[in-house]
Amino acid sequence: MSTRTPPAPEFSRPVDVESLSATAPTRLDINADAKERANLARRFGLVQLDSLAATVSLERNVVGDVSLSGRLKAEVVQTCVVTLEPVRSTIEARFTRVFSAVAESGGETFDEIFLAPEADDPPESLAGGIVDVGEVVAETLGLEIDPFPRAPGAVFAAGAAGPSEAEKYPEKSGPFAALAKLKERR
Repeated sequence: MSTRTPPAPEFSRPVDVESLSATAPTRLDINADAKERANLARRFGLVQLDSLAATVSLERNVVGDVSLSGRLKAEVVQTCVVTLEPVRSTIEARFTRVFSAVAESGGETFDEIFLAPEADDPPESLAGGIVDVGEVVAETLGLEIDPFPRAPGAVFAAGAAGPSEAEKYPEKSGPFAALAKLKERR
């Protein structure tokens, strides 16, 4: 029986937690190259990803937890959901994440976790003492992409195909229409 390893992230920038200073934040500026942008565009269903850059700050505390904060800027091209024309947009977003060394070391686990909607996200586990800053940026980009992009002035005209059968013949639809058809057969 073979085990499949998951594919490597399209935009990977692994940072070893042990390399981070415990006294000062570490700042990283990262940019996606052409191949990474093409792979991310495919992952997120974009026509094109023209640019992706991020500035990230990592801070490690005395317990070994890592706080990551940053901002990204991307230039994307999507397909308009109405006209199918290309739509260009700029995405700018700030993000924060916390990674916990306790979760990785076999700390207390729970079958259920209750979260308040307004509470911060719970810490993520540090996998092997590595934080993949590139994947955090990619995930943030994926969350910020407009799921229904529209070209300027594009308007979806509901009912453009004409009235439905139910609108044309209200007596032939509704909860009792099927019963009326059975009665007609008798």
